Amino acid sequence: MQQIGFATLYTAPRKISDLGNISPLWLGDALTHTGDTRLYIKEVSYQELIAECLCTTIGSAVGLPITQTYVVRDPNNLLNATYIIGSEDADMPSFKRHWSLADQVQQHAIIAALANWRQLHDAALFDEWIANPDRNTGNFLWDGGDNWHLIDHARALWTTTPTEDATAAFENILANLVKGIQNEFGIAQLKKKLTTEMPKYQEIDTAKVLQAARCSEIGCVAEAQNKLISLVARINALPGLIARHSEQQELF
Repeated sequence: MQQIGFATLYTAPRKISDLGNISPLWLGDALTHTGDTRLYIKEVSYQELIAECLCTTIGSAVGLPITQTYVVRDPNNLLNATYIIGSEDADMPSFKRHWSLADQVQQHAIIAALANWRQLHDAALFDEWIANPDRNTGNFLWDGGDNWHLIDHARALWTTTPTEDATAAFENILANLVKGIQNEFGIAQLKKKLTTEMPKYQEIDTAKVLQAARCSEIGCVAEAQNKLISLVARINALPGLIARHSEQQELF
């Protein structure tokens, strides 16, 4: 299980506008427990900070490739933000970036690579579980080979809703991609994969998650506990949530 780190920004960050990112993003240098580290950083709300920290630790615990995440301190007020989250530079572009630079032939190859990603279905199921409506193609990275990383979970865990309804359906962009690429076969694969992923979700130690997400240090233990309670309850709703992507729901 990945532990959230703490970083201290010490140089003025550079705004990034050429990576296809939707939300404002900066590249900055920070001091971490490993020394000088280059981070992609962004301003977040308090609820988004909690979602980022929880989803990073939980995603890593179930074996998904998620970049090392940091809560960033800004003692010199270089970014003029209350809450800042940072991701270690994975040195690979987003899927959106690959797509925007490709011609039609290359785009076919890129889609084929996505379809062959061995953790595509795992990632789509994870997004269904954490109620993530924002896995746009800028929010997963690809090195052009076998390495993929998931980033940006700020809108997950009911951050954008007034209540935490464990059974609520959200747009699942990766599941939609699976359906578009693999048709009903892809949704059947999601159903099959769910039988191996649900036990992983059920075995998550929420006390360890709270610790790894640094909730005591951030001061969000109560809020994080409420989200984890909803997340545990959501496990039982997953078969029905996955079934809604199929045109043959009666088979689920």
